[in-house]
Amino acid sequence: KVSSTWLNDNGIDHEDVYMNRFSGGEWERLDTTFEESDNEWYYYTSETPGFSQFAITGVQQDDPDKELVDENDVEPEEVDDLDEEEVPGFRILMSLFVVSVLVLAIGRFRYN
Repeated sequence: KVSSTWLNDNGIDHEDVYMNRFSGGEWERLDTTFEESDNEWYYYTSETPGFSQFAITGVQQDDPDKELVDENDVEPEEVDDLDEEEVPGFRILMSLFVVSVLVLAIGRFRYN
């Protein structure tokens, strides 16, 4: 969702808003679809091939070159690459298993 105030302050039409994904050291514009609006917000959908940092940008109406403007002018932080082979939640399950074994071992040690 994008604030109507931000669009007005930056001279951006609601049809010229895009979601961008930071990947491989550069920004990639994603296909972005305007869905609906209310008095305060404009709502959009966008599909991404993976998770990373995102930026909402728009094309200023008075800019003949149609350059993108960032909502937040921030440098992207270093993001750890996820291992493609890693099973989601595996570390959590292993941690729970280890804690359970420790609790059982301590319990048996105390009562023996």
